[in-house]
Amino acid sequence: MPPSGEPITLADLKLHLRVDAGDTSQDVNLAAYLAAVRAWIERIAGIAFLAQTLEWAIDQFPWAEGASQRLAGGWPATGLTPLRTLADNRFGAIVLPRPPLVSVTSVKYLDQTGALITMDSSLYLVDARSTPGRLTPAYGTWWPTTRWQPNAVIVQYAAGYANAAAVPPDWAQALRLAAGAMWEYREDLVDGGAPAETGLLRRILAPLRVWTAA
Repeated sequence: MPPSGEPITLADLKLHLRVDAGDTSQDVNLAAYLAAVRAWIERIAGIAFLAQTLEWAIDQFPWAEGASQRLAGGWPATGLTPLRTLADNRFGAIVLPRPPLVSVTSVKYLDQTGALITMDSSLYLVDARSTPGRLTPAYGTWWPTTRWQPNAVIVQYAAGYANAAAVPPDWAQALRLAAGAMWEYREDLVDGGAPAETGLLRRILAPLRVWTAA
């Protein structure tokens, strides 16, 4: 579900573009540009400006190398996947794109019979302090085994800032610059309708990009 509003107001954008506040002839176009560049920045930077509901689907819960050795070493072979022990993901974490993560609404998975199961929230931990946010099994538990098919695990979660005032200033400025580029070069857009990344815009966007492992 997309956000209900935009991180900056139309009046803010008009001030940046030096468009007279009383001139409403281009309000529809400016609102469209603002929505387009917000979606564009969210996509290329991997962030969420304002509160929105997202879904992240993966084929299975994270596995750990050496899982069979752990089971052989005494962990009960109950059909549950042991925690990942690798240094890059020692907690078996599911990394959730588009920070900031606010909360996890549900974790659903297809069990080996094909039944859709909703996990009890006591069985996982939500790490909203990390960027991007993470979801891990609760202490002393394991991820369940899933059916062997694509998108067997679906996480629904809330991400984004609560209101425009909470959006970091550099995020808001990137939005103004991108909307300004679309306004200035609206007849000569690139990348299928995305504004050209000027040197300044590129420098502002660079630290905003959130990189996650494939």
